[in-house]
Amino acid sequence: MSTPVTQEQRMEILSSALDDKDLELIIFPTEQCNFRCTYCYEDFEQGRLSPAHVEAVKRLITERCETGLRQLRISWFGGEPLVAYDIVTDISSHARRLANRHDVRLNVNLTTNGSMLTEARFIELWECGACEYQISLDGDEDAHNKTRLRKGGKGSFAEVYGALKTYDQMRNRGLLKGTTVMIRIHIHPANMRSVLNLAHRISADLNPENFSIYLKEVGYYGGKRDGDYAIYGHGDLTLDQLKLELRNLLPGFQNEEVAGQVSVCYAGRANSFTIRADGSIGKCTLALNSDYNKVGKLNLDGTFALDGQKFGRWLQGLSTMDVVDLGCPAHKVAQLAQSEAAAGVAA
Repeated sequence: MSTPVTQEQRMEILSSALDDKDLELIIFPTEQCNFRCTYCYEDFEQGRLSPAHVEAVKRLITERCETGLRQLRISWFGGEPLVAYDIVTDISSHARRLANRHDVRLNVNLTTNGSMLTEARFIELWECGACEYQISLDGDEDAHNKTRLRKGGKGSFAEVYGALKTYDQMRNRGLLKGTTVMIRIHIHPANMRSVLNLAHRISADLNPENFSIYLKEVGYYGGKRDGDYAIYGHGDLTLDQLKLELRNLLPGFQNEEVAGQVSVCYAGRANSFTIRADGSIGKCTLALNSDYNKVGKLNLDGTFALDGQKFGRWLQGLSTMDVVDLGCPAHKVAQLAQSEAAAGVAA
């Protein structure tokens, strides 16, 4: 049985998730990628945001900043967002100008494989407002190079870890103030020893003041590769023990998992939207090609055309206050969509 949400937590969740002065845009500047990770769920069929859609995003940001927005969070996703580096810097710099002009708190963050980051790009992205990065490693060099492959089949550890060291050195020189990198360490049954070796390497090489650590087990995400690789089962004690060992090997690094905190998925918030490379609007970055996740489209004038019924399904956690609905609304949304489809066929 899940722990009930307290009244204080309920009010905090509703205030945050329904605040129309707060906006999160998760933007796919491209859905192409220079990697082919063995467990990736994406199909890479879409290309870049069109110039017209880029301008539409900028119009949306302009209109919202000029009409009382207090906080704007732009999360760059993909594909690999830095494959469309010009779009990332164009929209981010536009947002920063508008945010400065209208006193809007801006947070620009990137989920990136890290292979295309250089010192010059770190500086330019910082100037555009980038303050957070999420970069994944699948263990030390041996294991990482078996799963996080480049498009041509080569390993990627040297480039990715090199980017982390470049960032660390820049921060230690006093550059990139106000930024952080979350190192997301992927865990699966085949890389147990390797992630422990990686933890030793990180502890020896990197300054914990510059990084946070997120330990995440690999799962099945609805892609064509599901079932082709081993994953930990729910409640696996081996996984719990491994995470404990990793945390002990990484003293001083902030742990992104906060005990006792109610997790509210971005997809369950009324003020969070994904904008895919074709201009379609969704809620979840995992259920990309599921019809229940396609809740609208971005009009070229910068407005949204939303399907209210589809959109509303994603907000059910705000009424039930069930921690499962809040933490991952996609499961219930998928069930509702299937039930409605079955009822339609029966009728």
